[in-house]
Amino acid sequence: MFLVGQHADFVQVYGKVIKNRVLLFICSKLFTVKVNRMDLNLKNAITELAPYLHGAYNFTIFLFLLYQASVGLTIRKERLRGTPPNFTFIKRHRKLGPLLVLGGIFGFLAGVLMVYREDGHVAEHPVHFAIGFLTVFLLILTFVISRQIRVHETKSRTLHLAIGIFILFFYSIQILLGLTMILSSE
Repeated sequence: MFLVGQHADFVQVYGKVIKNRVLLFICSKLFTVKVNRMDLNLKNAITELAPYLHGAYNFTIFLFLLYQASVGLTIRKERLRGTPPNFTFIKRHRKLGPLLVLGGIFGFLAGVLMVYREDGHVAEHPVHFAIGFLTVFLLILTFVISRQIRVHETKSRTLHLAIGIFILFFYSIQILLGLTMILSSE
């Protein structure tokens, strides 16, 4: 109203600019409100999806560990038969192992952080936490032992195999515990 009287020329020249800026200002405020609401909804969605994402991630790590075990058993069977070593399998086993150890540690830490963020402490599910901690310890121990394996040594290889079996066993228990926790929370 102030611009209509004595500043008619100004309104005619810059009217479109002012209208666009006012429209832009209003739209930016509305968009900010929508983005803030969307951020809250996104945070809620992430919080609700976190247990499922944690479970899916660790199940994927478990599947890779099963593959790693099958490659390791193939290498072991070939060595026990006395056939020449398949260096493709050996390289694959050596490259994937450290990545799976890091993946297992990351999955455990993600679960710990998720529970701590929701409940304020990590012991909300003590059995799941303890078995997860034990599994991470075994993953690290397997990595350390695998670095000590030499060409003709069997003691470290056998220990590596036994710990690998325990890792798969404890991962299976973790999957069952995680599924019961998710299903009981719904």
